[in-house]
Amino acid sequence: MLLALFTLLLPITIHSTARGPPRSYLNNRLNKEHIVIGGHDIIDQAIRTAETQERLEQAANKGEEFVFHSKKEVDAVFKCTACYMSMSYLNSQIVGRMEIKHSSSKPNHQQHRNTIRTNIRSIVSKTCETSSSISKDEPVRAACIGFIQDNIEDLVNILLVRTDPTDDLFESDLKGAICRDVNELDGCGPGVPSMANLLQNRFKEDDQAKVIAEEKEKLQKKEETEAKKRKKKRKKKGKKKVVRRKRRVPSEL
Repeated sequence: MLLALFTLLLPITIHSTARGPPRSYLNNRLNKEHIVIGGHDIIDQAIRTAETQERLEQAANKGEEFVFHSKKEVDAVFKCTACYMSMSYLNSQIVGRMEIKHSSSKPNHQQHRNTIRTNIRSIVSKTCETSSSISKDEPVRAACIGFIQDNIEDLVNILLVRTDPTDDLFESDLKGAICRDVNELDGCGPGVPSMANLLQNRFKEDDQAKVIAEEKEKLQKKEETEAKKRKKKRKKKGKKKVVRRKRRVPSEL
């Protein structure tokens, strides 16, 4: 089986959408203590995300090489990557920005629901071109087009419930993990990594190798220090003491 060498030149981005409280909770009173605690968690998460983001971008710009066993395997990785990037983009464009208005008149309500569905479909269908992160990389854009075509109806339905105030998923963030749920989308097959997964695994391996190297270096320095101490001690023991006797002056007779 032929080996395909792939050089990563994909600028990977991790999007974090910042929004206020969901509209359905705007009138609720917030616990200030909870906000402070949550704030620390959010800040800590933001730092970790920023560090990972910077590291991913540096690796992507530098170019990382991965070995695959077939073109099919490479295509699966690109499709999985396209799914994650599409979820991030669609989440930022639709969730928390669209809402189905409920009316006492059933026809009016259904009409507005259909309008929202049409708007969502339009955004989903143009994802691969309108998302700058996807469109600027041709292999990912090509994989995205196939992904959207295979999943457009499911994507529209998944997003539509997030615009419905009566649904439990109203304004719930569309997380990338959905790409691995075969009951929801045809995104990442079992065991198929995304580009970010490949890089993160490499980072983990590099970090582990670095820790092992540092521990080895510390142990070597410790052994060298102890060896010097033992040598110094042996040298000190082997050194003969020189005893100088006073010259006796003969007494006068």
